[in-house]
Amino acid sequence: MASSLKAKSLCKLNKDSISKHMKELADITRNSQYICTKCARSSESKKWLCKPASI
Repeated sequence: MASSLKAKSLCKLNKDSISKHMKELADITRNSQYICTKCARSSESKKWLCKPASI
């Protein structure tokens, strides 16, 4: 999937970015396999989180 998100991780997204990229975020989080131990956001891939842990 080609990403149009500018942030290196979901952890750094602000409210405006979240609203603007909702469909892409839904795709990234749909089959979450990892959770950030810092902010509790989840993702299907480690690359989207700053401190990922397998769930």
